[in-house]
Amino acid sequence: MPIYEYSCQRCGNKFELLVRANTRPDCPDCLCTELTQKLSLVSTAA
Repeated sequence: MPIYEYSCQRCGNKFELLVRANTRPDCPDCLCTELTQKLSLVSTAA
């Protein structure tokens, strides 16, 4: 399971989350599901 970085479009919270392929994450602060996935150096490092 990869770790992704997200930014919440509603409250602006930025967080990392371990996500399964069929899981839709939500913001831990406001529970909004409108998230922008950010490029994570951890998940792209070889």
